[in-house]
Amino acid sequence: MSFKLLDRPGNYFRVWCLLIFAFPLTGMVAAQTPGPTPDIDLQPILAHDKLERDQDLTLHVFISNKSTLPITLNDVKVVSEATLEKLRKFTFPIELPALSSTKGEITLHSLSDAKFGGHKIIVTADYVWANETQRASKTVVLPLEISRKFEEEAKGFPGGTAAFLYLLLPVIPAMLSFQIMEQLRKKEKLKMPEFETKYIAPAFLVAIGISFIMVAVSKSDAGIEYSNPTVFLKVLFASIIAGAGLSALRWLWATIQMKRWGFSKDDEGIDYLRKALLGPNAPETFEWITGTSQGVTWAGFRLRQPNGALVLGPQVMVTTEAKAAFRENAVHDRKLLLRLVRDKNIEVQIKESVKPANHKQGKFVIVAGLEFFQQTNSESKPFVTTTT
Repeated sequence: MSFKLLDRPGNYFRVWCLLIFAFPLTGMVAAQTPGPTPDIDLQPILAHDKLERDQDLTLHVFISNKSTLPITLNDVKVVSEATLEKLRKFTFPIELPALSSTKGEITLHSLSDAKFGGHKIIVTADYVWANETQRASKTVVLPLEISRKFEEEAKGFPGGTAAFLYLLLPVIPAMLSFQIMEQLRKKEKLKMPEFETKYIAPAFLVAIGISFIMVAVSKSDAGIEYSNPTVFLKVLFASIIAGAGLSALRWLWATIQMKRWGFSKDDEGIDYLRKALLGPNAPETFEWITGTSQGVTWAGFRLRQPNGALVLGPQVMVTTEAKAAFRENAVHDRKLLLRLVRDKNIEVQIKESVKPANHKQGKFVIVAGLEFFQQTNSESKPFVTTTT
């Protein structure tokens, strides 16, 4: 039936037109069909597969053109949540002839707040060919682990020990320097300080407090970079100074307390009364004690210096002008008694002296020679009485 179309004269013209226009269109379609994509071999290699926070890492990149067509490398991109690009030894674009290769280095830097654990590094190479009319890319994913400080060293310790020592490291030097300063303050014989078991609990609490402060200040849990010798020495000296400084403050406070409340052989009656009644070691009830020290028998009221040293004092009396501070023959209001004695210029007299009476120390108190005092007897009696 189809051949009958040629029987008509007009149909010959239509067929020739179809043949004339069909062949050029076929060539145009063939010319627009893209050729095969050139293949490249992308081989990124990390210098280390495990990294700590805030450290550099070298990424070696090897790229080979496996095709017979020349290509142009436009860029190599590195994407990761744990690192940032710090430096690269690539200059783009790079012309890569057929069956040739190139290499370069990219320096990465791990973030100071990177999450611990496994991460992915995505490396992508972009390239073009055929006069930059065709584009393609190749991607490789590398694993990277962000580890904690001394994680490898800690594997040799029993479970939890390394983390505990890591936590206490800023505290131990402070406690040791504190002990040395305390020996000097108390005038004790210097000896090697010890980190005893009784210090573990307070040191642990202090270490936790320091960790919380660091997290609050730095807004991250990066911790201290002890692997850096400079940082380690700074932490060590800062800890030593902190411990010694705390003891120095105690030393200063003890000096102030001693100057204000310490008994002296030169004390007058009102000074003796003030220190005995209102001092930091003033007893609730006063005891008259008897004992010996270095072969001498002593007797007097047991009092204490601000540093805890033993002092013996006499029983005293005041006039009835101060009776408002007494109740049932005992001092009821100590501050009122001192105010009355000061305002009315009441004389403080000794009612019963410290024994032995022939001692050659101060008028009111015995402050020396009691280091080896051994008590033999004690009794309660009023510290201050009124004259009849």
